[in-house]
Amino acid sequence: YAYLNDVPVVASMMNTNTNDIFYPAGYSRVISVGATGTNNYRANPFIWGGGSTFGNHIDLCAPGDMIFGISAFSDTDYSTFWSGTSQAAPHVAGVIGLIKSLNDTLSVDSIEALLINGAVDQVGNPSEDTPGWDIYHGHGLLNAYNTLFLANAGVDTQVACDSFAWIDGNTYTSSNSSATHVVTNGAGCDSLVRLDLTINTPSSGTDTQNACDSLVWIDGN
Repeated sequence: YAYLNDVPVVASMMNTNTNDIFYPAGYSRVISVGATGTNNYRANPFIWGGGSTFGNHIDLCAPGDMIFGISAFSDTDYSTFWSGTSQAAPHVAGVIGLIKSLNDTLSVDSIEALLINGAVDQVGNPSEDTPGWDIYHGHGLLNAYNTLFLANAGVDTQVACDSFAWIDGNTYTSSNSSATHVVTNGAGCDSLVRLDLTINTPSSGTDTQNACDSLVWIDGN
């Protein structure tokens, strides 16, 4: 019901240091969040023990170890800290709130895509945080700046059954639906920008691009 009404649901993965599935994190339409420690590695263990639960249902991770919060014994004492995936999930929920403040009409799928594309990959333990999605960090570590930049950037949506001329000069359709193009950044930029196009059938596909230099966008501007 929440998904059908464009209400994102964010859930913590739990703290068993296993691949056990807990709910609601195990549901496919829920954004499931694991926890990282102060070194960006998967929290294993937390300051109290345990470890961030992992598995095929994880979407991304966020800071979740030694997070300052209110004391269990006072409603004015913020000198204590807490650890667990229950501390990580609210970071994601907070960024979703900021996304919604920019555009409150976005679907759950669009919001999840922004979180995924804004996440930073391979900042954790190299044995766990492998390139792309993995069972320990999902699509990567939540990055509010990247995610909000994408949410505020130009976005163009194509209907799957239409043909689409991509930035590489090729035409793509639902049967030829995936492309990657690399833009070399100019002075003052520190990396390449990879542009990805995916057309999903029968839903729509979205492409997002950003660069430090001026760039001719697909609408001709």
